[in-house]
Amino acid sequence: RFGRNFARERCINAPWPLPGLVTEGLLCETFEKGESVSSVIRRECEHNDTLCSYGVDCYFKMLLRDNFLHSDLHPGNILYQDHMLRTVPKIESEVRLVLLDFGIADELPVEVRNEFLTFLFTLVHKDGTAAANAILRWSSAQTCVGAAADALRADMTALVDSMCDLRNMRVDIDA
Repeated sequence: RFGRNFARERCINAPWPLPGLVTEGLLCETFEKGESVSSVIRRECEHNDTLCSYGVDCYFKMLLRDNFLHSDLHPGNILYQDHMLRTVPKIESEVRLVLLDFGIADELPVEVRNEFLTFLFTLVHKDGTAAANAILRWSSAQTCVGAAADALRADMTALVDSMCDLRNMRVDIDA
């Protein structure tokens, strides 16, 4: 499904499942050559800004446009590819990200998706109390109430205040 959703995207790829070799418990895919995105970013590749932009763009397209998310998206499941293209009169580089291992991927129920989007919105706006409230609303079965909910709000506010200044901070994707 991801492959169909991103078929027109030149900068984002994924291996394809191999017919006859996929079961509920096993996912066999085509081989993709590349380098771990975390090692590329650590060595300060000239394409780091582009790679980060592609990653954010891809994630938000999965979440907002397709509502189909790779649920195990960590640096070990993302490869960097740099293809050399021959164009007249020079050789150009085309950078791509390859997302691996879609064994855990799913749609979010509407209510969960809305709360998740609200949660992300609160992080961007550095509102830890609202972020905690969004988390507390994710499940009707949650039991965090009273003093425990207040402690969660206080902890979330402290975390957001210290870690969500996206304009003035480097982001470590392996943290």
